Amino acid sequence: MLHAGLCIQLRINVGSRPLDLKIHPRLEDGHAFSFRVVPGGFHRINWLAAHRANRILNGSMPAEPLAAASRPTRNAVTHMRMLQALDARLAGASHRSIAEAIFGEEAVRRRWSADGELRAQTRYLVRRSLSLASGDYLGLAGLQTVRTGYFNTASDSP
Repeated sequence: MLHAGLCIQLRINVGSRPLDLKIHPRLEDGHAFSFRVVPGGFHRINWLAAHRANRILNGSMPAEPLAAASRPTRNAVTHMRMLQALDARLAGASHRSIAEAIFGEEAVRRRWSADGELRAQTRYLVRRSLSLASGDYLGLAGLQTVRTGYFNTASDSP
């Protein structure tokens, strides 16, 4: 959902298809509304989606259950953690604070030590994310790496 100046735009999934709705900001609970189907090559599909959404909103048709999302890959989890580490590091957080945000305070309380694996993982995430942000991300696409020198890769004290 986002505010688009004169209206609020909302994208919802009706079954397996997305449905884009533009909502007038003064629309309130109980107010009448209408669907507008833009003519074109997909007008029949859009009309069916609007008709289906209307039936769901009126309670005359149950919504389809959401499909179970597949588990993220190990690579996806690592990239997510690298982005978290980069954001935190650029905000000035210590490695321990970054580990608490990524792995949880309890895990850090139990597993953090000067030469522990959790600290090593956190240092890797910070170092790798700073490296990618400095231009190594191009290597992921098979392109030549260009170093910007913008990011400081100085290590952090425990």
